[in-house]
Amino acid sequence: MKNIKRNKITNIAIFYTIVMGLFQFSDKMFGVSYMLVLNDQGLSVRMIGFLVGFQEFVLLIVDYPSGVISDYIGRKKVAGISLILYGVGLLIFAISSNIPSYFLAFALLAISMAMFSGSPQSWFYDTMVKLDVLSEREKLMPKMSGVVSGFSIVSTFIATWLIYKSIFWPLYLGAIVSVISGLAFLFVFEDNKGKLENDNIISVIKEFTKSFFSDGRMRSMVVFEMMNYTSYSVFILVWQLCLMNKYNLEEKYVTFVFIALMFALMVGNFLSGLVLKITSLFNTTYFGKGLIVFSLVILLVFDNMWFTIASFILFDIGLSISGTTISIWKNDYISSNNRATYYSAISSVQSIFSIVVTVLIGILVNKIGYSIAWIIAIVFEIGSILGLAYFIRIYSNMKEIEYY
Repeated sequence: MKNIKRNKITNIAIFYTIVMGLFQFSDKMFGVSYMLVLNDQGLSVRMIGFLVGFQEFVLLIVDYPSGVISDYIGRKKVAGISLILYGVGLLIFAISSNIPSYFLAFALLAISMAMFSGSPQSWFYDTMVKLDVLSEREKLMPKMSGVVSGFSIVSTFIATWLIYKSIFWPLYLGAIVSVISGLAFLFVFEDNKGKLENDNIISVIKEFTKSFFSDGRMRSMVVFEMMNYTSYSVFILVWQLCLMNKYNLEEKYVTFVFIALMFALMVGNFLSGLVLKITSLFNTTYFGKGLIVFSLVILLVFDNMWFTIASFILFDIGLSISGTTISIWKNDYISSNNRATYYSAISSVQSIFSIVVTVLIGILVNKIGYSIAWIIAIVFEIGSILGLAYFIRIYSNMKEIEYY
């Protein structure tokens, strides 16, 4: 019986990894090209900051209720619909030619990302719980994350080749792949959802909001996630612009740096699995975050393009190590009944913080330079380390894993 369950979770894990890999494929098609497109259109760092801030604002509005809906009607179903919608957003971005249409594209991308946020992860994690194979997570998940990063690398190579033809072609391909993966996620394998006591979705949102903010574990996790996400969002906003505008690196060479960063993420995924063999999940998270802080310090100390690129690579290795382990241990503290809702609630609060910081970064970089972005990222990354230390000290033994 145990072998049957392991074989089943292996098949589900393969399917989940492929679909998540296809999402990463589409997302990286967008990631490689969107800043090139906006820069080619002559948009300033300030306007790009406003666009990204607007995306975070829409994400904030939609994220929380989308998590409730995911637990309400089915996590896999919502994830499939979101992937289709993401493809539509990429298509609109590709054909946009003015500021209003870019705002529309970013709005659709934000809505789809809000729906996707936490839904597939909640589905897979609770599938492991249902099959009673949760003990396999530390073996499976780092490897799965590594394979997903492999999809990112492949997509980056393809995007780099396509960019030589047109900076818009990666967006078209990403849209097609996203729609196909969404359809697959809709119709393959059994769905799961939360056990909600109330059939009225508005009442569910009210009840959950009250329980969420009265839970000290969640309040502590929110603070940690805000700091963690803000540091990452600063990096994502700035790194390509820094290479193109500060060091005058040509767009085609920026894509090669992007490929190196994808390799770094994959290396980090597999390194996390090795480190987990000798220490705990929390200590591995600390290790990854230590690498991030070190990389940001290098960016401040050395004003050189090659040191900058090396620091970007080290940042992504640390990001991958910490991100992989965080995705494992935080699920231990979230109820199975509303796992997707918890993901979305945390993400919503993250977005509030990120909106302000992203818009502020765009303004400050224009006036002061890129060093201010690295300083802000260091402050928030250290804040996340302190937040994690507090969470571990107070709540590490208060896990909530439900078996059914």
